[in-house]
Amino acid sequence: MKRLLVGLVGVLVVALVASGCSSGASGDSITVGVVGPMTGDSAECGRDIANGAKMAVEEFNASGVLKGKKIVVDVQDDKGDPNQAAIIAQRFVDAKVTGVVGHYSSSATAAGMPAYQKGQVPLLAPTASKPDLIKLPEHSYIFRTADSQEEEGKILADLFINKLKKKNIGIFFVATDWGNANHEHLVKNLKKLGANIVYDKSYTPGQSIDFQASLTAMAAAKPDLYYFGCEYNDAAMIIRQAREIGITETIGCSCLEYADEFLTLGGKAVEGVYLDTIFFPDSPDPRDKAFIDGYKQRYGKLPTFNASEAYEGTKVLLEAIRIGGTDRAKVRDALENMKDFMAFNRPVSYSPDNHNSFNSHYTILQVKDGKFVAVH
Repeated sequence: MKRLLVGLVGVLVVALVASGCSSGASGDSITVGVVGPMTGDSAECGRDIANGAKMAVEEFNASGVLKGKKIVVDVQDDKGDPNQAAIIAQRFVDAKVTGVVGHYSSSATAAGMPAYQKGQVPLLAPTASKPDLIKLPEHSYIFRTADSQEEEGKILADLFINKLKKKNIGIFFVATDWGNANHEHLVKNLKKLGANIVYDKSYTPGQSIDFQASLTAMAAAKPDLYYFGCEYNDAAMIIRQAREIGITETIGCSCLEYADEFLTLGGKAVEGVYLDTIFFPDSPDPRDKAFIDGYKQRYGKLPTFNASEAYEGTKVLLEAIRIGGTDRAKVRDALENMKDFMAFNRPVSYSPDNHNSFNSHYTILQVKDGKFVAVH
């Protein structure tokens, strides 16, 4: 079945290219691209993005708002690799899709942005959170509904210093666009609150699975809170190794650890770990509940924040397509002039001076008995 679906997508893409039309329309369908790491270390995040986007499209098609036309989703795997992200971006441009939702990381998004901009394809980035990713006016076709590491830095610093009453902070983070930005804003806010940063080092992703030397040096600095700023798979491995060498102090992480695989990979070692999220399935908001129930019915599991972000971002893009049709420039204009559109659970607005609509609603979580639990 998977091969059949891939084949059908390939036929659609070829047809679109051969038609020479100026948009992602073919007969009664309009094609929207969705891209993320469907394989590799961040595959759970990519699949959640695809699921959230497809759910939004299903609901949009069911509404009948396009009067006979329907949205078709073309899901592509960039493996979380910036080089592959650039290739996929150009593929979408050549296939003449009307718009794209993705990529997952800031690095992958940045790698694809030149192709989208040159090809004049509206890109809606739901999870790329590097604060200065979009630079106007040169990135006029790029928009975001993501959270921001600038805001997350404030949330985490407040948690560590004011709520958990920790003073001596050790930091170990991944040297990627996301990791560097997350580190920058966390450190800035920790210092504002008077923290003593006793250890602060980065590591290059993919070069090592043995972190014990770094953890030993970190422990020698005697932090009373360890912060690991990295993807869930690395964080689980690092925390397991930290516990193995006798580190028992409080551990904090970022929103990237809100993934079932973090619990599976980390096991008992991640018990007690603190993290944050911009979406949590225990939300009492009726708009959240409708999404949660629908997602669980479709996919047999609760949604993560990546699914919720992609669901929201896709709805934003679809609203612009409703207004602008299949003309990419008109879709871009519809995005730029969007004001207080309730895509999901908050109003989304853009302007010629700001293509960011950052999500700033955070919930603090802790791992308890192998589950994520909200900390009130």
